[in-house]
Amino acid sequence: MSQQWQKSTSSTQDGGNSVEVSTTTEGLIEIRESDTPDSTITTTPKTFALWIEDVKRGEFDEPGRLANPMSDWQKSSISGNSNQCVEVRSTDEAVEIRESDSPNSTILTTPKKFALWIEGVKRGEFDHFTTPAT
Repeated sequence: MSQQWQKSTSSTQDGGNSVEVSTTTEGLIEIRESDTPDSTITTTPKTFALWIEDVKRGEFDEPGRLANPMSDWQKSSISGNSNQCVEVRSTDEAVEIRESDSPNSTILTTPKKFALWIEGVKRGEFDHFTTPAT
């Protein structure tokens, strides 16, 4: 069976291309931009859950307004000093996402697509990725 990717229901506002999430056969979480499907980042359900929690709290609502855009990575505040977290950095034109354990592997999307994905996160569309499969 092929891997199933999920995007936010809001993504239709941008022609259907968006940030997508999937589960690997090993139970890990993969994230990609649908415009560049061969470029993915991989994280654990626990790390993804921490990131989702902070997204829901609004920590990533304005990705183009981070301190020192495209130089400083913003990570989930819940992850504290952990080296295992999803990080984001951006400018007004681009948002880059990576897993801190693999800093050279990133995905690139637009602020609009990232904002539409955040809308889906806040509606709970990706909550099922934060709990282990039974």
